[in-house]
Amino acid sequence: MKKVKTRNTIFLLVLFIFAIFTSGCLNALQDVPVIKINIVFVEKQGIVEAEGYTFTQDNVSYINRPKRVQAESFPAISARVTTVRDNQTLIGPWEIIPYKGSGNYSLNIGFGENYHPIHGDPMHISIIVIDKDGQRIGYVIKDIMWQ
Repeated sequence: MKKVKTRNTIFLLVLFIFAIFTSGCLNALQDVPVIKINIVFVEKQGIVEAEGYTFTQDNVSYINRPKRVQAESFPAISARVTTVRDNQTLIGPWEIIPYKGSGNYSLNIGFGENYHPIHGDPMHISIIVIDKDGQRIGYVIKDIMWQ
């Protein structure tokens, strides 16, 4: 009797996992597009300026996609990408990481579920540095085209 319950439990678990993969709720095999940001911030008299930055278009596995990372508290760096296709504005989720003063920062920003940019799509990247009181103390805005 115990062996039958174990088999039924394993069967139900396998069936449940199969249902998740086939329903599209979790597609661990699919790559998703991201923009990788590397940026150097320098703080001068309470104002943060970007001394240099790169934006690299790439793909990562679905499991490693940006997941709306949230900083535990302020100060923080917040970034997202907005694009327009067919007269429809598509806004990616904010990714937020801790800001610890002058230095080099890296993060990935992504797009909404099931959106895959195509060659020529305009990308509007917004990066905002927020102080401990929630006030903007620096920002970078850059427009690029998806290649």
